[in-house]
Amino acid sequence: MARPRKDQQEPAAVERIKNAFWELLEENDLKHITVNMVTQKAHCNRGTFYYHYESLDALLCTVIEEELLNSKGLPLGIFYMLSNDSKALTEVLLPQRTQRFGLVMKRCGQECVALKIRTIIANMWQAILCDEGEELTTNARIIIEYSISGLIGVIDYLYREGKLDGSSFPEEMIYAIKDNAHYLAIRISNAQGISLQEFEQRVRLYSHIAR
Repeated sequence: MARPRKDQQEPAAVERIKNAFWELLEENDLKHITVNMVTQKAHCNRGTFYYHYESLDALLCTVIEEELLNSKGLPLGIFYMLSNDSKALTEVLLPQRTQRFGLVMKRCGQECVALKIRTIIANMWQAILCDEGEELTTNARIIIEYSISGLIGVIDYLYREGKLDGSSFPEEMIYAIKDNAHYLAIRISNAQGISLQEFEQRVRLYSHIAR
């Protein structure tokens, strides 16, 4: 395939493609979205799209990974709330990212998205909690898998019930998320055999690396 023109290799082209994909999901199920629809809305050609992504599924994986894994991603945003860090509600854009996950599960199918989310979050916790050559303990992995299922279910419920507007959380929801995040941090750190303080330090270190 011919290499796209220089202007189409710029980060702006990638951002237009991703933004176009999110906009299309607002009105369409994934099965009805085509590469042509994305490129038309992103104002680029098919060559540019395929230079950056092998397929629509690859694009979907990318946007999910970005929402989950970077320093402003959903799981790390929840743990910022443990220390009342304002970034969880402002810089991290936690309400917007939660709404996006509700949207992607609705439009792409919860089963399809849940598998991708499980893999990404499990790998994230492996990177956070384990040094090179180490593995998560069986108990830690069970707790993480259980928590992922709960997170997926909660987001799906909140989105279906119209409780997510992408700009803010109800106060009682903030309390519930913080309370559950704190409980989860204690359970995971105990299962992995590290202190809660070390657990929080590892989360903070990972968030800086992910920036």
